[in-house]
Amino acid sequence: MPEGAEAFIGALMKTKYMLKLISGTEVIVGALLLLNRFVPLALALIAPVVVNIMAFHVFLSPSGLSVAIFVLVLEVYLAWTHRSVYRSMLAMRVTPDSV
Repeated sequence: MPEGAEAFIGALMKTKYMLKLISGTEVIVGALLLLNRFVPLALALIAPVVVNIMAFHVFLSPSGLSVAIFVLVLEVYLAWTHRSVYRSMLAMRVTPDSV
């Protein structure tokens, strides 16, 4: 593993909570997706994790980039299939009675 990747993982381990939080989020989101429950919420929760996986492999450890791209493509595809749910979340201006 490249030195920068080791330093990053080491920093996450030193926090004593971040890796547990990330892993827990991945497990919960995976279960929600497999059970087809709260899919739009699950996709919104896992999006920052996917972005960080991509950034990690682009900048620190390019060896796993193909898997990271595959995960990103899956995330984008699922988000696109549920895009109608996200319309109000992405609206520039929202009034309370329009939601």
